[in-house]
Amino acid sequence: MTYNINRRTFLKNFTTHGIILALAATIDYSYLYPPKQYMCLTEKHFETMGTIGKIQLFEECKFKTQKAISEALKRIFSLEKELSKFNIHSEISKLNRNPFFYHATRDDTVNVLEKGIEFNRLTNGYFDFGLGNLLSIAGIDPNIPLVGTNFFNINSNEKLITIKHNKVKINRSNSMLDLGGIAKGYIIDEAIKIFKANKIKHVALEIGGDIKVYGGTPNNKTWHIILNNGASNDTIKIHTGSISISGGYIKKSVNNINNITHHIVNPKDLKSKNYYTSIIVYGENSIDCDILATALYNINSKDEIKNILKKIPNYEIKYTLI
Repeated sequence: MTYNINRRTFLKNFTTHGIILALAATIDYSYLYPPKQYMCLTEKHFETMGTIGKIQLFEECKFKTQKAISEALKRIFSLEKELSKFNIHSEISKLNRNPFFYHATRDDTVNVLEKGIEFNRLTNGYFDFGLGNLLSIAGIDPNIPLVGTNFFNINSNEKLITIKHNKVKINRSNSMLDLGGIAKGYIIDEAIKIFKANKIKHVALEIGGDIKVYGGTPNNKTWHIILNNGASNDTIKIHTGSISISGGYIKKSVNNINNITHHIVNPKDLKSKNYYTSIIVYGENSIDCDILATALYNINSKDEIKNILKKIPNYEIKYTLI
């Protein structure tokens, strides 16, 4: 069973069929028949933000392709050094090590944190990027130093962070900043800007279930993105736009503490929910899709989902029920 909210003409570039069950990172090229002869497909895999990334693009000039990929990866890894809690030298790790004190931060970090604050409000608190402790004690993200002592004593009404110009501090007790539900989307959006600046016309970029494509394929066809979980395959056809997928099956907990069974924790009661097998969000910006896929996974009310999406134009959700 699927439930769809179709609200904006922006999404006319998207078509879906089948029930989306699982995360995928596969692009199907068999329908191209073939691409224009001077166009070559280049694919690059990489690791970032504790997950796998993939770049796929069509371009006739090999030098132009390699230059664009090199610049995009440089930008991706630079942002990872700022935003990843897995990097002990990142700005996020520095904030977590010394809460309640202001730290000078770069513009990108401030941009992501401000977006997180905005969407915490827009999603009625269902997006909260201060729950990293819970993923650590559940064994999902081990070896990350904990912040505070009473990890389940979190006051959601307390302001998580304060930003003054480019200085940031954590305000809320027992809160570890974790940008896993927002940073990948931001990084993708920034990397795509690099490809556009290099005049690459046909690109697909994925990082850990967040995907952004533009320009279609060389024959002016839509990209075919295959979603699978080993049991079924479903395809999304998209010319230009972003997709983000969330599901409790992606990262399972090692210790079933406080009913935290996977990596998506509901900020309202600090437990994992399993209302859906998976959830997919379509839209323009990858960062917004990334946040919404995380937040809406925790909501079991169709009316509440509709009301949230009314505040955020040009985004659509599709999910499958357990």
